[in-house]
Amino acid sequence: MSSTLETLPDEILMLIFQYSGDVSTILRTFLGLNQRLNRILIDRRLHLLGDYLSINKHHISSDGYYNSNVFHEVSHQLFIINDTINDDELCQYLQMFMSFHIQQLGNESQSNLTAYQVQRECLTNNDIIDVDKDLYETFFNLNYYPINIIDMNQIEYLVHKKRARVQCFASEHYLSFYISGSCSYSFLSKNDLNVH
Repeated sequence: MSSTLETLPDEILMLIFQYSGDVSTILRTFLGLNQRLNRILIDRRLHLLGDYLSINKHHISSDGYYNSNVFHEVSHQLFIINDTINDDELCQYLQMFMSFHIQQLGNESQSNLTAYQVQRECLTNNDIIDVDKDLYETFFNLNYYPINIIDMNQIEYLVHKKRARVQCFASEHYLSFYISGSCSYSFLSKNDLNVH
C-alpha cells in the first residue's frame, strides 16, 4: 500500500500546512491542487485566513469573521479554485477579506471609545480629578524612573478600569510627557488616552 499526501487525515495535513510557511505561501502552494485540500485550507480549525489578519482564534470576536458574508464569499471563491493560483488572484481574494477586517477594526474602535466615554460620564467630578491625577503622576514618574511592569499595569488599570485620561499640551514643559503618552498608547494599543 503506497502512502501519499492524499491518504493523510485532515488534522495531519493541517499540521503540515501550519509549518509550511506564511499564509500566502501556503495558499499559493496548495490551493487549487484538489477540492479536499481547498476545503482543508479554508477550514476554520486551520485558521489560515484568521492568521492572515492576526485574529486570535480563541477570541469571541473571531466568530463574527467566520460568520460574515465576506468570509463566506472569500472561502467559496477559494474553495472552487481548481488550478494553481497566481499572486494577483490571491491578492484580490485576500484584499476583500482585509478590507472587511479594517472596517471591523474601525467599528470596534468606535464602539470601545463610545463605551469609554459613557463610563467616564458616570464618574463624579472628584473621581475624574483623582483618577486623571493618578494617571498623570504615573506618566510623569516615567520621566525619572525606568519603565517597569508595575507602572505599565497601573496605567492599564487606570485607563481600562477607572477610565482615566491624560491631557497635555504642546509646550516645552510637556514635551517629554508627550513621549510617555505615545509609548503608553502603543503599549496599551487602545484609544483610551486623550492627548492633545
